[in-house]
Formats: sequence, structure tokens, C-alpha cells
Amino acid sequence: MSKWPPPPSFNQAPQPPAASPRAGCGRAVAITVILTFVSIAVVLLITRSGGDYMPVLEESVGIIRIEGPITDSRDTVEAIRKFRESKLISAIVLRLETPGGGVGASEEIYREALRAGIEDEKPVIVSMGSVAASGGYYIAAAAQHIFATSGTITGSIGVISPMFNVSETLAKIGVKQSSLTTGEHKDTGSPFDEQTTGERALLQGVINDMYRQFFQVVLQARHKAISQAETSGTIAEVINAAQTKIAGQNVEWSTFTTGTVASALGVSVESETALRKLADGRVYTGEQALKVGLVDTIGTLQDAVDFAGRKVGLGDDPPTIDRTPGADASTWFGSSVRKFLQEATAPTQSIQLRSQF
Repeated sequence: MSKWPPPPSFNQAPQPPAASPRAGCGRAVAITVILTFVSIAVVLLITRSGGDYMPVLEESVGIIRIEGPITDSRDTVEAIRKFRESKLISAIVLRLETPGGGVGASEEIYREALRAGIEDEKPVIVSMGSVAASGGYYIAAAAQHIFATSGTITGSIGVISPMFNVSETLAKIGVKQSSLTTGEHKDTGSPFDEQTTGERALLQGVINDMYRQFFQVVLQARHKAISQAETSGTIAEVINAAQTKIAGQNVEWSTFTTGTVASALGVSVESETALRKLADGRVYTGEQALKVGLVDTIGTLQDAVDFAGRKVGLGDDPPTIDRTPGADASTWFGSSVRKFLQEATAPTQSIQLRSQF
């Protein structure tokens, strides 16, 4: 009798193939990713309901970069306001990389930063890059502490209003221009006519008052440091190193009566007189600005961030959120989420999400 293997039993359930270790790892990855995104969504909802504009995951120092000519204040003011409203932003660092710009735009940014320090009691620290002059320095006056590098170009405390006259060019090509106005000075500053003596005086008065306002902002913020620099003789040292001022022949000396701004602010006349020497539109290096009391410390952006962190108890190298106006949303979103993913997936060495996100 031949020996054949017994026929298979139809009552026995087929055995499933052994689970692949790789399949188990894939499911773990999928579950981790899903849980991560659910967690991020919850955090976003929580922070947004608390007034935050971005996913702030922990107590942090907020950084806002103001770069290029200052022509519009809306985005920067909005960024500062969101940091003011956030309960997780404990201090604000303004990174200035600007030659200045519009008077109105600079003032609006200055006032919003000033509110953050006074009304919200959040330290506002300024870090100057390669240049932070004119309107950039106007904004810096809102800070409790100003950092600059040794080679930073800053200062330029003054106002300029460029004007052009194309009347001769138009005359050469046979074009004549005329205007109908409702008042003598309505077309003052027109590029199609030569300025009269009266028009020039009128515009100079406007520029002088803008300068007075700028001067007052700087004196209010820096009078103590400037007074110390004047007493120690370092202002004379810096000014005399490259003398350009002839007393009595510069508009800065006749814009307002000596002592009036100091009296309005309740500071010493000596500090006002010292600032008059500095605020003639000239620029300074970071080291010169430190000597004359216009900045507080020579240091980098990281130094400013560390200083802000220590001020609010976060220590050196604190967590930061960069909310630079105009930056790609994925920049700040990706930064926060990447950190979250790194912490969430750190135990699983085989999951390479860091370089893919």
C-alpha cells in the first residue's frame, strides 16, 4: 500500500503570514505622524484662541526683523501687537537692519514697541545689524537696552526732505505747467516751479518741527547715558575726532530754544545741550555710539537674545519665535513644528522625519 500524505483538512483555518517587522514599524510611523499633527492642531487652536498669531509652544523671546527702507509700518506694528498679546512671549527683540525711512512709519513702529515695554511690561531689546540709522534709530529709542556691533552704522538723527525741480527741462521741450489752487501755499514743493523764499521757509519750518519731535524722543530715552558721556568727556572726544559743526550755522542749533525740550521732559538742560552736539545728522560707528551714550552694549543678535532671556528668567539661549513681517509662513511654522517632531520622535532612530519636513 503506497504512502501518500493525508489530504488537507478544510476545517483548519489558514495561518496568516508572519507579521513583517518592517510593517510594524510602518504602522508605528503612521500613528506617530497622525498623533503629532493632531497635537499640533490642538496647540494651534489653543494658542490662537489666546491671541497668538503663530504656534508658540513654550515661553519664548520674540524676534522681529526690520529690514530695508522703512516705507510702511502696518506689518511690523501688527507683528509687535501679536507679541504683546501673546502670553507666551515674555520679551521682544527688534533686529534693525535699516537706513531709515518715512517719518510717520518709523514713529508708528516706535510707539507700538514703546507700548510693549510700558503697558505690557515686556522687555524690548534692540539689536542693530550693519546699519540702523535715522528712522532705524528712532525705533531703537523705544528699547530698554540697545545692542550694536562695533561696525554698525547708526545715528543720523535728523530729517531730510529731497526736492526736485524739472521746470527747466520741461521748458526745453516746450512743456508748460500750470495749477489751480485754493490757497497761496497749496502747491508748495511742486517740482514744476522754483521755490519762493516764503515757500522754502514754510517747508523748513515743517522739517524743523519733525526734527524737534525726533530729538525729543531720543532725549527722553537716552538723557542719562548722554549726560554720563558728556561728563566723562567722551562726547567731545568723538565729535572732535572729525569736527564738522560750526556753532550757530546749523539748523539744529536754531530749531528750538535751548532748554525747552529738556524742560518739557523734566531732564537736565546739560543733557539737551549734549544731544544737540550729537544730533546734527551725522552717523556713528557702534563703538562711537557706545562712547556718546546712543547705545548700551557692543554685541550680536545672539547676545541681545541671551540678554532678553536672562531678563525674563529664561536664561541664555532661550527659546525664540521669529515673526519677521513678510517672511514665508512655512519658515516660522516649520521651525516650531520641526522642534516638536524632533522631541516627539527622538526615541525612534529609524524615523527620518527631521530632514524631510
